Amino acid sequence: MIRQLQRVTSEYIETEDRIRLNGLANQAVTSIWLSRRLADRLISPLTQWLEKQQPQPTAEERENFLNFAQHAAQEATRQEASPPVTAEKQASESWLALTIQVQSDTQALTMIFCGTDDPQKIALKMQPDQLRQWLDILYRTYLRAEWPIELWPDWIKNNTPPSTGRTNHRMH
Repeated sequence: MIRQLQRVTSEYIETEDRIRLNGLANQAVTSIWLSRRLADRLISPLTQWLEKQQPQPTAEERENFLNFAQHAAQEATRQEASPPVTAEKQASESWLALTIQVQSDTQALTMIFCGTDDPQKIALKMQPDQLRQWLDILYRTYLRAEWPIELWPDWIKNNTPPSTGRTNHRMH
């Protein structure tokens, strides 16, 4: 059975030039490292799934809705007061994700992060609002890392004001 992450904190680690996801699963913290190459591959399937969650409106209605929903998700992320998931050096497992399997249905999307073997496999399931929040966090991480943002859709880029300083982001 694949372990499930209940909470996750995402942060860019400049010395590694990678994103670290600190996730809580079964009362233990797991750190999963994402390379830019792997994160780039996630953008399209995640944003396309969100776009398909809406009825078939006109192009303008669709863009307006996506802009509004992304703005609402960003506000919810900023107002969250839960403590970050932190990795203790001795108490957590840490590994590089080599692949990510994306599974979805009409209600939720699940990302299964896979390392080199079965113990290095863990799932993160998100509802649409949670996914919007995490995409905002991931996009801000790209900006902080100074990674290219051409892959990101306009409805995310247009809703993200410039950030200042170092940021750690967390979500439920």
